[in-house]
Amino acid sequence: MIFHGFPCIARCDGCGAEGETIEHRNARSGALSRADLPIGWKLVPSGRDKLHVCPDCIGPDGEPFGDRREAFDARLDHHGTSLLPVIAESVGVPIEIARLWARAWETQQRKVA
Repeated sequence: MIFHGFPCIARCDGCGAEGETIEHRNARSGALSRADLPIGWKLVPSGRDKLHVCPDCIGPDGEPFGDRREAFDARLDHHGTSLLPVIAESVGVPIEIARLWARAWETQQRKVA
């Protein structure tokens, strides 16, 4: 089977940065066989989808958006989960990640109470 590489743009789900990726498709069927992300980028599982994350959005500990977690938790401590979309946007975290972090925060609150 012959595969061709086609340039494509990947957009970070955190900050919106763009990077060039190469899609490899089957020449006969046109089906996507694999895609190579830009160097340093990660795919992060999130429910049924996967998020594209650029190197700038990967925290020093290697966790995607890890450098924003403390600010996120502080806002949850102050506002609770009722403003989750607003909090996620204000700290620059995709809503899918915000939902995961909010569930962990709620679990922690129950343990403390």
